[in-house]
Amino acid sequence: MRRAFTLIELLVVIAIIAILAAILFPVFAQAKEAAKKTQAISNQKNLGLAFILYTADHDDVLPNVTWQDSFNSAYSIPNPYGEKWNGSLAWPISLIPYHKNDTKRGNRSSILISPNDVSLANFTKPDFKIMLQAVNWPNWEQFGTDWKTNAQIFPLSFCANYGLSYSWASTGPGVWNATGYTGPRAMTTVLAPANTIFTTEYGQGIAGAYQANVYSNYYCQLGYGGVDRWKNGRRYSGGRTFTFVDGHAKFLKDPVKIEDLSGNSSQLQLQIRESYAAKNVFDIPDRDQL
Repeated sequence: MRRAFTLIELLVVIAIIAILAAILFPVFAQAKEAAKKTQAISNQKNLGLAFILYTADHDDVLPNVTWQDSFNSAYSIPNPYGEKWNGSLAWPISLIPYHKNDTKRGNRSSILISPNDVSLANFTKPDFKIMLQAVNWPNWEQFGTDWKTNAQIFPLSFCANYGLSYSWASTGPGVWNATGYTGPRAMTTVLAPANTIFTTEYGQGIAGAYQANVYSNYYCQLGYGGVDRWKNGRRYSGGRTFTFVDGHAKFLKDPVKIEDLSGNSSQLQLQIRESYAAKNVFDIPDRDQL
């Protein structure tokens, strides 16, 4: 007689394989997630180095990290796409010569894109278009208010710390107040560079009661623009990656449950700022001394 598997034996083997798969698949998924998180940290590290190289070439002054560093109704250059422009470029463009890894022509391996950013955070503020036109960015003429189109033209997963600019006006006690000068700060004005962020992850906004437009930005404060953009930047194991002014980068879990946050932008900023107080990653310690 020829020996063969019985039906019971075959079912037992299949059951064992299914159990092993159920055990191993989550492990594989976690390993894949860890690899992507490591890649995001590497991207952030390279961004931090690009910031430092830029300041070395520009008398210690940082690139533009807020909207008002480049756009304001008082500036001199007419902008057919929005507010007037002062002719200077925001950091996502001005840092490109220092890392040479942009998102032109469909490059999805750029350090400007976080590996887990599936929606491709981007801009729907049309003002940004004049910068793209100035540097002859591919398909700049198609840039506008449609985020899906913009996501293909200039995707960006990270935002810079709004506090690294003199353009940030006072919003309450303990928040640094501009003293007449606008524009990015000098590196040497940051007294705690290891605890002050350059960039962190930011996500796609969602239209709603507070945020009328669907866009993320290249600048951020804690909770700026409603909870959705902050929540959608949480791409890895309940947290996000950061790069700091001294050049190091790391992953930090969010210290609060984002889904429990509510309210307007100022309220969100206060809640998240308080939750991050022990980590001291957003607020610049020397603000009140300036």
